[in-house]
Amino acid sequence: MFPSLRKSHAKAKLDELIHRTGRSLGRHRDPFWRLVNAIRASSTLLAPANTPSRHHWHTIEQIVDACSLIAAQSDRWPREPESWNSSATSHWQLFRSLLDHLFAIYRVPAFMTWAWLDDRGQGWERELHLHLAQGLSARRFAPPFSWRMSKASARWFMQAPDDLRPFAAFRWAQVRSLGGDNRLARCLLQTVLMSPTTDEQFWEAVIQFLIESGPLVDEEVESIVTFIHRQRFESAEVVWGRGAGVRPLQPDLSLDGCSISALRRHIANWQAELACRMPTRVCQNHGVSWKPTAIEPFQMIDGVSTWTVRELLSANDLRIEGGILRHCVGSYVAACRQRRTSIWSMRVEHDEVQKRVLTIEVLPATRTIRQAKGKSNSTPSHAAMRVLTLWAKRAGLKFDDDCVGIEVLRDGGG
Repeated sequence: MFPSLRKSHAKAKLDELIHRTGRSLGRHRDPFWRLVNAIRASSTLLAPANTPSRHHWHTIEQIVDACSLIAAQSDRWPREPESWNSSATSHWQLFRSLLDHLFAIYRVPAFMTWAWLDDRGQGWERELHLHLAQGLSARRFAPPFSWRMSKASARWFMQAPDDLRPFAAFRWAQVRSLGGDNRLARCLLQTVLMSPTTDEQFWEAVIQFLIESGPLVDEEVESIVTFIHRQRFESAEVVWGRGAGVRPLQPDLSLDGCSISALRRHIANWQAELACRMPTRVCQNHGVSWKPTAIEPFQMIDGVSTWTVRELLSANDLRIEGGILRHCVGSYVAACRQRRTSIWSMRVEHDEVQKRVLTIEVLPATRTIRQAKGKSNSTPSHAAMRVLTLWAKRAGLKFDDDCVGIEVLRDGGG
């Protein structure tokens, strides 16, 4: 299609969208048309593109829909749409300028523009925009969820980044006012805290705990929030399956007096239990086991810690080991049954909490340690290597030339 024909087709499509929207507005039809005509007279906000793209068309649809929402608030316009003009060039800047002209007696943060443009925008978000446009404090606004906005969080709210949606700005301001940084705030917006919760007071205490325990890597923050949410708020049946009951596992869970190290132990134990209850991926291996090799297991007490190395002797053992340490040792069933290889688990127990440290592959025929890998196929720590070396010496094992820190656990064990 020639460029002129493409533009003509885009204009006809846009006109049809605007007329269809106008016909659906009832008593707000006149202010809608006043708004559309004013926009077209002084800007390119509702102009078809020379080379229309899917993204451009979606933006135009958002703007037309937003115009219908703005028209429904025409009795709150302090200025007439016909007097609006702007030198801005982008759709975002033009639309923000239009909102300021029509509603703002006082400055409104730029991110509030999303209350009108976002497909997921809600009525309370637009009411908040109008509330702020009248110069009223964010603290005096009552959103439809439990929220306590302090003076500090209200100040941070007005400074939230332009890309955040209104509720995300609430959460971001809460984290910043409690002493958290932008990274933590952004991380929490990737968890269940991206939306309002049923117990904001409790979650504020959790956020304060994370700040005081930091700095924490993003993955751990997400893991902690997920653990707390599933323990305190999710039905047990959602976590464990049918028959576990509708009540949450720990509806009274609290972080009062809890340390980050204690919480880490709770999460590790819970993840281990989850791994144990995971359905077996290969049904035909369910219940499969094999006899131990002649290689001796190992135990060593090192101060307050107890190190052990023991052989894994069933498909279920391999599956759990792979689930907790996040590697593919669960696929070694056939090789273990045929005694082509053997798999061993190194663990350390401290303060009555046991942690899996390494998964080790030993070839029984040659008594050779072929591989030794930690979580997600990581290389062994110095402490784990020391224990591994002591076990090898005591059990009469040798190391394969390329075993440690190079080769990953291979699918299938062969």
